[in-house]
Amino acid sequence: MWELLAFLLFTLAYFLWPKPKCISAKYPKSLPSLPLVGSLPFLPRGGHQHVNFFKLQEKYGPIYSLRMGTKTTVMVGHHQLAKEVLVKKGKEFSGRPQVENFSSDSITSLLDVLIQARMNSGNNNAASDRDAKLLSDKHILTTIGDIFGAGVETTTSVVKWTVAFLLHNPQLQKKIQEEIDQNVGFGRTPNMSDRNQLIWLEATIREVLRIRPVAPTLIPHKAIVDSSIGEFAIDKGTSVIINLWALHHNEKEWHRPDQFMPERFLDPTKSQLISPSLSYLPFGAGPRSCLGEILARQELFLFMAWLLQRFDLEVPDDGQMPSLEGNPKLVFLIEPFKVKIKVRQAWREAQAESST
Repeated sequence: MWELLAFLLFTLAYFLWPKPKCISAKYPKSLPSLPLVGSLPFLPRGGHQHVNFFKLQEKYGPIYSLRMGTKTTVMVGHHQLAKEVLVKKGKEFSGRPQVENFSSDSITSLLDVLIQARMNSGNNNAASDRDAKLLSDKHILTTIGDIFGAGVETTTSVVKWTVAFLLHNPQLQKKIQEEIDQNVGFGRTPNMSDRNQLIWLEATIREVLRIRPVAPTLIPHKAIVDSSIGEFAIDKGTSVIINLWALHHNEKEWHRPDQFMPERFLDPTKSQLISPSLSYLPFGAGPRSCLGEILARQELFLFMAWLLQRFDLEVPDDGQMPSLEGNPKLVFLIEPFKVKIKVRQAWREAQAESST
């Protein structure tokens, strides 16, 4: 009985176990794996997954593979390899795991897909009431609203992180406000032409995007052809995940990467913005990069400049500081916290003077 069971398990493992397409090819180091469950039993328990994946680089290197069930996933944690995937070979890794492909040339966006499906259901007399409800006009509008809401949530999340770090660094807040007072004053609202003068604010935003990236692991890519990353072969159909957390917390690229230091984005004289490392991709790169990057950066700068021009951000009366641990979901969210917002005395006096 046991011999038969062992034979069946061995046979099952043989057929389910992945087989490299080229025996002589060099593949990334791999975590141990078992039939059906893959590498799941060997993944670290507890903590944030992006941090755990980063720690695994100490043993397996900046690129390694693991098994998700019967599927192979490659983790990339170095900026040169990441840019090879995203930019140099962006077309070869342009696929998305488990994404339905639509063959109609007329369908070019999710909105087109929903509208087309809605029209098809309306023309199909056999369509069930349930299908009609799922594809109602209200459902389409709600779905589109969720898409735009996700973009708003991303920007809102970065604003919350920025406020939290300013509460932990009150001297930095004062420095930014002094910069705004000197270069903008109180007679007008800050605009994008002020960006090169408000370098401490811009450096702060860049540092927030580094230390708490919106998405610690970028949306997975998939190899649509047999390809390679660095010296390693990557078979068609392999999922590839860029661990942005690893890029932004690499000690070889960043001085004291776990510390919040906006000054790292300033030159030694603290008078100009610089790019201290190539290992910085807060919005991804290549053909699959975030289309809203420019708008998001502008929104963040303008809102924070407007806010700090008029208000002081203070710790609430209970003295409870915001946690900087975070909660990674679709975006890397900060846990809810309280902040006391007071109208700045300098702003109040300037407004009183202008009204007389």
